[in-house]
Amino acid sequence: MKRLIIIITALFLNSSLWALQGDGSIGNPFQLYDLSDFLTFRDTVNAGYYTACAELNSDIDLKEICYEDSVTGEQYHWFAIAGLGDGTSYQGRFDGKGHVIYNLYVNSHIECYRGVFGCIKDAVILNLGVENAFVIAGYNIGGITGIATNSVISNCFVTGHIEGYFLGGIAGIADNCAISNCYCDCYVDGNYPGYVLGYNINTTLSNCFFNQDVECNGVVHDAVGLNEESMYSGNLAEKLNDYVLLNGGDTLQSWCHSIEERCLPCYYCLSGTKETASELENLYIQDNSLYFSLNKERKIQIYDLSGRLYISQKFPSGEHCITTLPKGNYILLGRRFMIGY
Repeated sequence: MKRLIIIITALFLNSSLWALQGDGSIGNPFQLYDLSDFLTFRDTVNAGYYTACAELNSDIDLKEICYEDSVTGEQYHWFAIAGLGDGTSYQGRFDGKGHVIYNLYVNSHIECYRGVFGCIKDAVILNLGVENAFVIAGYNIGGITGIATNSVISNCFVTGHIEGYFLGGIAGIADNCAISNCYCDCYVDGNYPGYVLGYNINTTLSNCFFNQDVECNGVVHDAVGLNEESMYSGNLAEKLNDYVLLNGGDTLQSWCHSIEERCLPCYYCLSGTKETASELENLYIQDNSLYFSLNKERKIQIYDLSGRLYISQKFPSGEHCITTLPKGNYILLGRRFMIGY
């Protein structure tokens, strides 16, 4: 019987690999473009490929597969990546590339190890948003992962409602982890709840924030509470962008949001590769004007630190001058500059 189970698992794993671009290695991660790809990735990991690496190339809406049927009352719960609770964990690198997973849904007090991921160990989770999560479950519950060990979680955010035992907006339990530049706008309630992290074992939180105006009994740990005005006004995005720039983050990625609408910041990945930044030459400021040179034609986008887009225009190769920027701090292809100081 054991031999038969192993053969079935191997066949399933191989068929899953055929359905995805990439091979799951660190140098050739799976490329996930839609819900079908995302589910195949989950099932591939749960079939035994725990070190599989992946990059998310679009937003994913889970409402098609996990929801409560309004007519029958039947509930269809999200089954997490590495959520078996049998000692296995996700051990790869998952880059959300600034995309969002919407409508994560679990409503069962007996299910444990719930989040997008159930358990992660020696893993890296980057640049991922989880929006409108509704997770009521047993123990080890989080928006990103139920439990994390020896792992890195960075540039992630979670919004929604989470209840259980050992629970947090990002993770329920984190043991010897590094969680940085994340924020949560979640209602959390239960035993050992935390706004960002439920239970902390030798874990460092750096530049992590939560909405302190949400009524819940969460533990702060080392996260920083902001009121709703700061969360939505651009102050939060500025704090997150400052951290990215000061810590040598990806030159083509930044936090942005529209301050004309009531919304929270998302981590945005500009098109192109890291090498694109090298196309920008001789950037300098003179008389409150921005001067720069391009070695090829390309689209230029300039943001302030709160995420407001000021310039989005294609420029030919050669030298250029922009004189229309008001006093402030800006980001151009990952390079920060100041006008009017």
